[in-house]
This record gives sequence, C-alpha cells and structure tokens, in this order.
Amino acid sequence: MVASALYARRLITKGTLLAVFLATSDEAIPVILAQPGKGKFVVTVLVTKLIIGLVAGYSIDLAVGSSSRKKEVHAHQHPVEAPLDAGCCNHDLSGTIGKWQWITHPLIHTAKIFLFIMAVTFALNVLIASVGEENLGRVLLKQHLLQPFLAALIGLIPNCAASVAIAELFLKGGLSYGSAIAGLCSSAGLGGLVLLRENHDSRDTIRILLLLVVISTVAGITIQLLYG
Repeated sequence: MVASALYARRLITKGTLLAVFLATSDEAIPVILAQPGKGKFVVTVLVTKLIIGLVAGYSIDLAVGSSSRKKEVHAHQHPVEAPLDAGCCNHDLSGTIGKWQWITHPLIHTAKIFLFIMAVTFALNVLIASVGEENLGRVLLKQHLLQPFLAALIGLIPNCAASVAIAELFLKGGLSYGSAIAGLCSSAGLGGLVLLRENHDSRDTIRILLLLVVISTVAGITIQLLYG
C-alpha cells in the first residue's frame, strides 16, 4: 500500500512499484509454514519472487526511461503550465491554510481510503466464499497450460483470501509450482486497491495491472516448462 501511495505521487518509478508488487509475500507464507514439512518451500518462494521482481523492475525502468527522457525533452520545448494550488486530492491549496487543516485533511483522506478498501474487501470476501476453494481449484485445473494465467488472474484479486487459496491449492497438489508463483506474484494485496484509489491516471493504473498479470504469467509458464 505504501508503494502504491508513493507511486501515485511519483516518488518512485513504475519499475520499483512493480518490483514491490511482484516480490511481496503476504498470507501465503504463514499458510505454507503452518503445514508440517512444507517450510522448505518458503525460502524457495521468497527467492523466486525476489528474482522476478528485480529482473522485471529494472527491465521496466530501463525500457520506460528512454521514453520518459523523450517526454522531458518535449516538455522543455513545449512547456505547459501546471496548476500549483492543487493538493493530492485535488483540493484547493490557495490562500491561507489553517492549522487544523493539517490534521483534518490527513484524517479525512485516510478515512476515505479505509472505507473504500473495506467496501471492496467485503464484496470480494462474499464472492470468494460463495465460489468456494474447491470450485476455484476446478476452474484452475481445466486447462493445465493455462494454469499460470488463470492463477495470475485470481492473484490479482486484492484480497488475502486469494493468496491463501493459491497457497492451499499448491500445497494440496492442485497447482504446479509455476502456477503458484504466477498467482502469488500478481497478488499485491491491497496495493492494487490503493493504486486504483490514489493514482488519478486511470490508464496508467490499467497498464500497471496488465503488466503485473503479463509478467506473472510469463514467469509462471517459464518455471512450469523448465521444472514442471
């Protein structure tokens, strides 16, 4: 969530944000640790996701860097005046700012994000509970070659239940290791929700989420083809 908020303010690069998303490991780790004899997979999963995140993050920054420099050159040639009185939520910063605004605005801002996440999370919990883990496994097992892609789509759901279900299916033999990695790589937790809420460039947000799914799927298929 912190990385999403930082990216929304353009304090970190797109590659850094995706590296954090890909390398993030949430509820899947305690789920694996809770299974006797499965603890050895924790280090493997963490190292695999870290490598994927580093490679993808640096690659994206190198690819985006050249186009960004071109845009900067174009901007210097054709400067566009930007509003200086707009805050992070497009509120007006012109005039005198009262001391209470330094307290009330962050509180209101945080409350809006909290309510947004709570509402979406509640809806997702109801959906996953109605589908059930067994039915989710059947969907993922219909086409073996499509497992990484389908797992990545499930992992994209911004909810801890998705990563828990993927970890459980992997431990029970329902998913290959490559498919599990694909699902866990795209599982950025609530980071996706915060990005949707905070990043005012909706097209940029969609591109980031698509990149997350594509990278996770490619990594999962590669692992699956190499190691089964």
